[in-house]
Amino acid sequence: MNNDIDWQDIDYLASGNPRQRHTHRFLVESGILSALKKWKPLLTGTVPIDVSVADSDLDILCTVSDLNEFERFLKKQYGDEEGFIVFQFNSSDGPAVVSRFQLGREDLEIFGTNKSTTEQTAFKHMQLEWLLLQILGEDLRSCVKELKRNGVKTEPAFCQCLGVEGDPYKTLLDVSEWTETEIETWATERFQIHRRELRLDRST
Repeated sequence: MNNDIDWQDIDYLASGNPRQRHTHRFLVESGILSALKKWKPLLTGTVPIDVSVADSDLDILCTVSDLNEFERFLKKQYGDEEGFIVFQFNSSDGPAVVSRFQLGREDLEIFGTNKSTTEQTAFKHMQLEWLLLQILGEDLRSCVKELKRNGVKTEPAFCQCLGVEGDPYKTLLDVSEWTETEIETWATERFQIHRRELRLDRST
């Protein structure tokens, strides 16, 4: 399976689909990753794994030890941008800062917490979702995108396509700790069962 992308190097976007190539140009030309360099920014979400839809934003994770300093920086650097908001809250990764705003024509969400970006929940979700797409291919990607076009969030969309009930965020986080072989067996079985159930529903 092609699961060897270096997510911390955005060059992979430059050879991707049109949305990914556009995102690469935006990140380079806007300088936002350079501005956030101190906090080790990492792009996550739907664009890197090609499940973005028209209204998808760009999610950037940061490793932040001083939340107040980070909040002040965001206010100073981007406070005048369209739709700017910033606040602190208790996330699943601990105390965090989140900021949302529009830069150019891109909607951004910047998330910072005192945890390595590759250990944050959003990155673990994305890594697992990428692996699921490698296992199940375009059938899963099409299913996820169709649900997202109808307003379903990414993690719930993946779980719905696999016929998995319960809390989708916890489920995917739990599954991300499994071995690749365990994930492949689980995903293949779930996807086959769910598609069979859908066919039965449509025939009744």
